[in-house]
Amino acid sequence: MAEFEAQGALVSGARAELTEELADRLAERFAAGEFVAVACELEGIRPTTVDAWLRGDARVGDPLVERLILARAQGEAALLEEMRHTARDGNGVDQKRLEWLLSRMRPTRYRETTRTELTGAEGGPVEVAQVARDADALMERLAAATKRLPP
Repeated sequence: MAEFEAQGALVSGARAELTEELADRLAERFAAGEFVAVACELEGIRPTTVDAWLRGDARVGDPLVERLILARAQGEAALLEEMRHTARDGNGVDQKRLEWLLSRMRPTRYRETTRTELTGAEGGPVEVAQVARDADALMERLAAATKRLPP
């Protein structure tokens, strides 16, 4: 497997080990608001490895992982604070840029969502039984039509 040196740490295709030094460098990048994937690439480790650490898959309660989680939250908080300042200053361009960044960094929290509500007649619930009856009637019509077709 290919090996390369990233900021003094030799990393291979094997699963990387979270050391104090690596945690310090990643935490600094996360606190600065860098994307996880970019920070990982710059440090020479796979983003999926760090994602697993951040989800707590194998290292629940590990102080190094906790440092990464805190740094990521600090970076997010810094972007939110910057958004507050740009909103007060009335700079819509910067506001949109920051909204875009947050929606890409933490999509489950900040992505725009659209909700569609379906209702039945007069705003009531959708009647599934009626749909089933209509489908049954269509199936019967199709069966009758296919019987009339020549073999």
